[in-house]
Amino acid sequence: MKYLKLLALFTVIYTHAYGQISDSEKTHYFDKYIEGVFKTIENTPAECLKLLKESGESKMLANKDLLMCYTLIEYEIPNQLKLDILSHRPNQKKRAEAIKNQAIFGTCYLRDPDSKYYDTSYAELDIKLNKSNEEKSYIDNINSHCNKIHIKQIETDFILKEIRNEKSKKERTTMSVVGPLVGTLTVISAVVLTVYFISFILYFS
Repeated sequence: MKYLKLLALFTVIYTHAYGQISDSEKTHYFDKYIEGVFKTIENTPAECLKLLKESGESKMLANKDLLMCYTLIEYEIPNQLKLDILSHRPNQKKRAEAIKNQAIFGTCYLRDPDSKYYDTSYAELDIKLNKSNEEKSYIDNINSHCNKIHIKQIETDFILKEIRNEKSKKERTTMSVVGPLVGTLTVISAVVLTVYFISFILYFS
């Protein structure tokens, strides 16, 4: 009986843990970066997240504010990726590879049903044969935006290179300060030792 209770407890714990893993896997790859963008940009349009959420529901096909939000996201995604990579020190390279391999080519939160920002009108409009100019423009804008987002994702090698360059720059700056300081201290030490040695000889002579 005791064994059965332990088995039941283990099953509950395992199921709970598995459920948590499954839920986390459902989180769309880009969603956290989109939210990170709006947490870090100063003076971000307050309507951006609302516009992204409502774009699929209300079919805001020619909204300049929405396009401005797309541009903000495209511009800031590399910064969010960089923060992500840096947070995995000393495994930055491993994390960068994971980022590149995590999403299939062309994946985008606006086109992926697993994303909370999925545009429900996209698939419907994409297969529509006789699109209006407004609808064509909207689909083109989303496709262009999503392609740019994906390019940012595969630019992690450039981000790693930038991180290495910044590290080298800091090391050079440190050396440019420490080098002369060490030289100065060495000279001072030599002078002090010389004076001490001369004084020692004179004292015993």
